Amino acid sequence: MTNKLLPKINWNETQQLQDVAVFRIPFTLNGMKNLQLYTYTHGGKQVWANLNKYSANINIPENMCLKDITFGVQYKNDNDIAWLNQSKTLDSRELQSFCFRGKIISQRQFIDTYKPYNKFNKYWLTEVLHNRRIQTSLWRSVKQAKTSGAWEEAHSVKCSMYDVYSRTSINSMWKTLTRDLHLKDFIVPNPATSLQIKTSNDYTEKGLERLFKFNFLFTSKIQTRRQTFYEWVNQNLAANPLSSYPILSSDTQRGYEELMGEDYVDSNPF
Repeated sequence: MTNKLLPKINWNETQQLQDVAVFRIPFTLNGMKNLQLYTYTHGGKQVWANLNKYSANINIPENMCLKDITFGVQYKNDNDIAWLNQSKTLDSRELQSFCFRGKIISQRQFIDTYKPYNKFNKYWLTEVLHNRRIQTSLWRSVKQAKTSGAWEEAHSVKCSMYDVYSRTSINSMWKTLTRDLHLKDFIVPNPATSLQIKTSNDYTEKGLERLFKFNFLFTSKIQTRRQTFYEWVNQNLAANPLSSYPILSSDTQRGYEELMGEDYVDSNPF
């Protein structure tokens, strides 16, 4: 007979697509340690289930994927979560946990949250840049693109999600969110586009436990390098766009228009 006090978790993305999942990471004397999911017990009571501790009642996949990520906190002596729509620095002494939520999506949908063709169109990135025969037939456009600098920039675009999303752990997040273990400051980040939580098992002194890695896609506007949790939090990129998009002359603009997708006009890096 199933114990009605035990949490019930069966992460079935086929049935739960677009449902909102809520997670938290409680604070301890040694920082943030355990990932918890808000769920129900077999008896129907709402609880926070510890996902780190291995249990047959907790059935989660290797990859848990979410989109439209919002961050928040729980204050001490308060069960409610304060969700924030923009970055804010709080007093960590007043907090009990760091929280985040997002809509459940599939692995395929997670990959599709990255939009590498919102500045340079797909045909140029996947065909023209790598096919000399096409380059020969479009020699005027290629020449203009090389003159303007658009050709070189297009070559730097990463078309794969796996080359741009950030990679971090709970310990690394704690260090970043507390400004390198500051005694008071705690930074709540700006919302992110999507998140993949990768799960693995490890044998420790306490027995079999789960370990988690967090792969955040913060924005599709950073396309030439890997995004980092540290940069997103400390440089507040969502509020302070990169200065890598200069004002273009009319000749240079024409070169870019040969490569750009339709979303380029008046675009903002964030």
